[in-house]
Amino acid sequence: MQKRSVSVSSTFRVRETGKDKYQWIYELHLLKNPVVFFTLIKIFLWICLIPAGIIFFSVPGSFFDKIIFAGKILLAIWCFMFVLLGFSYLVYALMTGWKYIVIFEMNNTAITHTQLPAQKKKAEKIGVAAALVGALAGQPGATSAGVLAAAGHGAVRSDFKKVRKMRVQRRLNTIKLRTSDMMNNQIYVHPDDFDFVLQFISSRVSIKGEKSCV
Repeated sequence: MQKRSVSVSSTFRVRETGKDKYQWIYELHLLKNPVVFFTLIKIFLWICLIPAGIIFFSVPGSFFDKIIFAGKILLAIWCFMFVLLGFSYLVYALMTGWKYIVIFEMNNTAITHTQLPAQKKKAEKIGVAAALVGALAGQPGATSAGVLAAAGHGAVRSDFKKVRKMRVQRRLNTIKLRTSDMMNNQIYVHPDDFDFVLQFISSRVSIKGEKSCV
């Protein structure tokens, strides 16, 4: 594979820090790039299926009547959670200056996603405000757990040998990795470095090819 050499002065671009070792900083604008919000919505859509399933098996009536009733309840929950998550997401974005800043370190065996330490401390404080929002829905802590799990974690490491699924979202400058231990890692890359990072990762995992969903 062709070597990649970038000046150290290019703070936010990929730079080589050693033999087959690379590092870069990415500033994800939380409004211009909604990838984190999409992830939250996807998580909560699946979570909401649980109460819908309970309702389906609890209410009397025919199969068709149960589907209609459970569907209406599920739609109402989804709409409510969409508004609640949207508000919590805006609170988080506002208090972090509309940016999620992360440091990526990559070598032949793994890639690590680490939130900037200063932002991590902010995220922990924001959890209190988000929990208050969740309390309005009778779900104290649920909102903060969801928002901070997707946008405020400290560090995530993905070992290439454990990667079982890779999704590429070029329009969002994002590569998503899921490992065998159910760890999800969202990797953000500058457009000019995207192909290099994608090739580097693809050549070290068992999954070949690119899957674009956006």
